[in-house]
Amino acid sequence: MNKISKVSKVSQFIKVLLLFIAGMQLCVYLILFLFGTTTGSVSEVSFNYLGMSSSIHVSFDSSWQGLAQALAEQHFNPVFILGIADSIPYLLMYFFLYKLFSLYQQGLVFTEVNVKYIKNIALVFFAWIAMNVFYPVLVVFILRLSGIAEDPLPLIINLGSTELRYFVIGAIIYVMAWIMSEAIALQQEQELVI
Repeated sequence: MNKISKVSKVSQFIKVLLLFIAGMQLCVYLILFLFGTTTGSVSEVSFNYLGMSSSIHVSFDSSWQGLAQALAEQHFNPVFILGIADSIPYLLMYFFLYKLFSLYQQGLVFTEVNVKYIKNIALVFFAWIAMNVFYPVLVVFILRLSGIAEDPLPLIINLGSTELRYFVIGAIIYVMAWIMSEAIALQQEQELVI
């Protein structure tokens, strides 16, 4: 089996894995939305079957923890309000990775389209930072202006280690894409010289 065939098979496996993970993530949010109970910032569903116990749970991290607790206290569903927004960056990354591995499956490794998808993944991390900071503010303003909330929800703006981590990961991925772009340009120049 040649190397291109191996890359194709691995890429195909990764694509199936990405679809499976995306489907599982959507199913978890759907199950928690329909059947979950929320305590603090944790939403959970427990199953007991034939003496075995298991659970599905989602815990909103430190940047959205305060808002998730405040929403749950006022009988809003934090999985619906925060879970949808929380899943969007993941789904975008899965989409761009799926497209990238589709190119790898075709044997296209060093192309401008690959660089575009890698840069898009980096941009998702940068947009994720903005969403982590501004989405809770938007939710609070909408609920305050609509008058749906019983008590005024606290306006929480969080900028912490999670956002710093996303920035570092996004910057590293963006630099890798830039290096790939430069390598492609050098390769094209060498082909013109020959």
